[in-house]
Amino acid sequence: MNYVFAAYSVVFILIFIYTALQSRRIGVLKQQVEQLAELEQDLRSQKQRA
Repeated sequence: MNYVFAAYSVVFILIFIYTALQSRRIGVLKQQVEQLAELEQDLRSQKQRA
């Protein structure tokens, strides 16, 4: 199961970097960071339940 969470983390980081390179607008980046933080918390809570 740990490999699955690691894979998800890598994918989210790649998407974030790609988005950051595509649009350097601060507002968009701010949204992405907040979304990633929420996703990370969700993954951690799922990990703790498992």
